Amino acid sequence: MIKMAITLEPPKFRRWTPQRHGMINVQRFCDLSMVKLHDPKDIEEHSGYHHLITDGASAHTAFRTDQGLERFLERTGLRKKFLEKLEKVDSYVLEGCYERISLAGAADDLDELGRLLDLKETKIIDNGRITKAFYGRGSIDNSGNKIFYLNPNYPRKEYPWEAWHE
Repeated sequence: MIKMAITLEPPKFRRWTPQRHGMINVQRFCDLSMVKLHDPKDIEEHSGYHHLITDGASAHTAFRTDQGLERFLERTGLRKKFLEKLEKVDSYVLEGCYERISLAGAADDLDELGRLLDLKETKIIDNGRITKAFYGRGSIDNSGNKIFYLNPNYPRKEYPWEAWHE
């Protein structure tokens, strides 16, 4: 995990400063791998997940439905590229990069950041909870998005699990 401070053009966003809020955690993910399972037995062994996404040798995320995968691709700005069809799976690379940026601050600061940078509101899972986030086009190699959300150590909007598929 990389620690960095976010700098935004004044006077657009004066309230978010490293002095007031401390450091910001940034996680960058590029060219993730994905397999789509076809065998019902394999899907059952993976708790119903059809789409398994990895970052190198580490698990990244998984989706039970095509709609869940499409929402993830929209939020991250990654592009699915087919690689090959194997016996039990289709293999893909998710081209591009995206960043997850965990911010220290108040919920109204996150709302203001979303409004000033013209970001779209969404929900993400962080620290085992569904929470409010904003995403938008980033400047990472001209591809991918940035997803902003509040650090779980700060008061933030959280939703019940039933809200995940809204």
